[in-house]
Amino acid sequence: MTTPTSVEATKTAKAAERTGSAGPRTGSPPASHTGAPAPGGVVAGAEHWGLELAQWAQRADHPGLGLVAAFGGLGITRLGGLIRSTGQGPGITSGTGAESTTATGPSGTATAARLMPQLHGEFARLAVEARERGVTAAELEAERRDLELRAFGASLTGLDAQEIEAVMRGLETTPDTLSDQKLDIARRGARLQSIAVGDVPARLTELEQSVADLRGRQDQAREEKNDLVLQTRALFSSSAQRIREERRQLIDDLAALERAHTEELELIRRNIKEIDMLRALFLCVVGPDASGLQKMGNGYLEGLPAFLGTRIEEARGRYDVSRMDAMLARVEREPLARETLAAIRARGPERLYESRDVFQQILARKESTLHSLEPGRLERLLARWGSRTEDPERDAVRRGLAGEIEQVRADLAKAAQRIALFESQDYRGRVAQAMRAHETISAANVRLDDMQRTARALR
Repeated sequence: MTTPTSVEATKTAKAAERTGSAGPRTGSPPASHTGAPAPGGVVAGAEHWGLELAQWAQRADHPGLGLVAAFGGLGITRLGGLIRSTGQGPGITSGTGAESTTATGPSGTATAARLMPQLHGEFARLAVEARERGVTAAELEAERRDLELRAFGASLTGLDAQEIEAVMRGLETTPDTLSDQKLDIARRGARLQSIAVGDVPARLTELEQSVADLRGRQDQAREEKNDLVLQTRALFSSSAQRIREERRQLIDDLAALERAHTEELELIRRNIKEIDMLRALFLCVVGPDASGLQKMGNGYLEGLPAFLGTRIEEARGRYDVSRMDAMLARVEREPLARETLAAIRARGPERLYESRDVFQQILARKESTLHSLEPGRLERLLARWGSRTEDPERDAVRRGLAGEIEQVRADLAKAAQRIALFESQDYRGRVAQAMRAHETISAANVRLDDMQRTARALR
C-alpha cells in the first residue's frame, strides 16, 4: 500500500526508474544541480537533467521553471537544447562517449538562476505564439521541428557524397535534439543521390529481377528443408540436422536480402520524380562550369527551377543557400546561353558587340527626342498659373516614345547579358565550341561562294 504522500512519492519513484537515479526530496534541487554528473556527460545527459529539473520545478513550484513542467515532454526537449546552447550545463564536460568526464559545476541554485531568463523567455514566447495561433504548445513545437527537418533536408541539395558524409560526422560529434532525425534524412539523401547518378531504369529492372529470384530461392530452400524433415531415417541424423540448420540460415539470409532490395525498390518508386530532378542536377548542373547544361533537355529547364526554388525557400534563413542560388541562376540563364551560342555559331561574336552599340545609339536618339518634347519653361510657368497648356497630340507622341525607350532599354540589357555570358569563364568551353563551329561554317560559305562564282564564269 502507498503512504499518505503517495501521489508525489509515486511520481518521484517513477521518475527515478526512468532516469535510473533516486528521486530527490520534495522541494530540493535534483542531483544534477548539486554537482552530481548527469549520465553520459552534459551533452548525452541533457534530457535526463531536463526531466529532473522539470520534476523539481513541479515540486518546488518555481515561477520560471514551472513553465518547463507545464509543457511536459516538450519542455524536456527544449530544455536539452537550451542547456547545450549554454555550452556548459550543471558541470563541465570533456571528452566524448565513454571517455567523457564531468567536473563538479556550480550549485543547483546558481545554475537555475543562470538559465532562468532563457527558460522563462523561451517558453513564454512559445506560449504566447501558440495562444495567438490557436494551437497547443506541443503542436507549435512539432511544427517548428518539422520546419527545421525540412530545411535541413533541403540544405543537402547539391552536396556530393563526401560533403553529406561530413555533415553526418558533424551530427555525430556535435549532436542536437534532432540529430537522429537529421542523420536519417542525410542517409536518405545520400541513397537517393547514389541512385540518381546511376542508370535508374536498369537499377529498377535489376531490383525487380533480384526480388523475384530471391523469393524463388527461398521457396526452393524451404522445399529442401521440408524434404529432409519428411525423411524419417534422416530426422535425427547429425548430417541431416546440420543441413536443415544450413537451409534455415540460408532462408533467413535470403529473406534479409529480399527485404533490403524491396526497400530500395520502393524507395525509388516513391521518389522517382525527385530522383529524376537530382539526376539532372548532378549530371548537368553541378560542376566547375556550365558545360554539362548543353546535355539537358528543355523539360528539365522548366522543372528544375521550381524544384530548386522550393528547396531554397525551405532552407533560407536556417542554412546557407548560396550554392543552391548559384545553381538556380545557372539553370535560369541557360535559355539565354543557348540563344547566345547559336548567334555566335551563325554570325560570330562580333555581332554581340555591334548589337550593343546599335541599341545604345537608338536609346540616345529616342531619349533626346523625348527630351525635346518636354514642356518648356514658359509652358511650365503658365501651367503653374493655371493656364491650359496641354497638347494631346504631343502627349500621345511622348507616351509612345516612353514605351519605345523602355523596350530599347530591355534589348540593351539583354545584349549586355549576352556579352557578359560570352566573356564569362563559366561558359568558356561552350563558347570555344561555338566559335569553332562558326569558323567551319564561314569557311564552308567562302568555298560555296567561290564555287558559285566559278560556275557563273563558265556559263
